[in-house]
Amino acid sequence: MVTMPNTIDVSISLPQDLYEHLQSVAQAADQPLPDLLVQILRAGAPPDWTQAPAALQDELAALHALDDADLAEIAQSERSAGEVTRHEGLQEKNVDRALSASERAELA
Repeated sequence: MVTMPNTIDVSISLPQDLYEHLQSVAQAADQPLPDLLVQILRAGAPPDWTQAPAALQDELAALHALDDADLAEIAQSERSAGEVTRHEGLQEKNVDRALSASERAELA
């Protein structure tokens, strides 16, 4: 096992079947179980929004909170080029100053 700097030991209880599955995956990958668990946790951990531009952090966090159906609806929605341009303009304004109530409603 590779010792990682700045680590904290954590003890968790796993269901027997999950432990056996993860142990077999670790053996097949020829790596210690703790290293495999760190990989799994890194891949499944919520994103660190502080790495995104400050102007986008709230929007990214809000998107992350949506369920799959809501995200699919957003992804499949269609907007005209004019609507997209207006939306982007309002987002830029929102960085520089507070939006009016009607502008906030437009962004919603």
